[in-house]
Amino acid sequence: MKCACIIPCFNEKDRIEDIFYEIEKLNKKDIDWFILDNGSIDTSFEIMKNMIKNNQSKNVYIIKKRKNTGYGSGLKYVIEKIILLNNGINNFKINCIFPEIKKSQFYDNIAWTHADGQTPINDVIKAYKIAENNYHNKNILIKGLRTRREDGLLATLFTFFLNLIQIIFYNKKIISPNSQPTLISYELIEKTISYTFDDSLFDTSLSIICAKLESKIIRFPVQFLRRKSGIGANEKIIHKINFSIKNFILLWKMRRYSIIFKKKKRINDLKNSS
Repeated sequence: MKCACIIPCFNEKDRIEDIFYEIEKLNKKDIDWFILDNGSIDTSFEIMKNMIKNNQSKNVYIIKKRKNTGYGSGLKYVIEKIILLNNGINNFKINCIFPEIKKSQFYDNIAWTHADGQTPINDVIKAYKIAENNYHNKNILIKGLRTRREDGLLATLFTFFLNLIQIIFYNKKIISPNSQPTLISYELIEKTISYTFDDSLFDTSLSIICAKLESKIIRFPVQFLRRKSGIGANEKIIHKINFSIKNFILLWKMRRYSIIFKKKKRINDLKNSS
């Protein structure tokens, strides 16, 4: 089983070397690692290029996205290229990737995790093992679920209230949708990617869509650590408030998608029964 794991980085120059060392230590040949410089304005990409020259692994790639247009946009930038690759089209070679990836590559699953050190990269291996045990299920989403946070009481309180809202609107399967890592079957991401949001609500929108498609959603416990460097997008209280409001609006908007997916499911059920 082959998996592509994306690690989007934005101004993570102090974390890049650690990321490469952590990946090398894992020594997991069934996972290809796509380290994305998502429009950084620091020296992140230069450090990536130096690291890739000295890296002995053949399954680590770096990609440059020239402008940061959102967290979700960065992930989709790579995911859509992986989808093309799975369909026999190598769109990577024109987008500054080292080393060049083989056109014949095919990925059964696509995963991603944060670069800031709050979620250990080793957790991707845990998600991968769960996927191995569910190999024949092509309609599966696997996500970490925070058991506790170490980044302060305020962050814990905001997470609690967001989880409460998500339970009211949907169900417990999608609480803490921004918890990482995430691993999803190729077939499922291919048919849901166009419905996802381009910003920090990418994971939330994906989780809701998968829940409404009645996909198999598996959560496993992860610990959310303090950032090892840099400043997060939702560190300040005003940012947390804005993020909470955006989540509430998203949850309301996604109700429209729910109707669309229910209609599609009824049509498919009718086709299967005929």
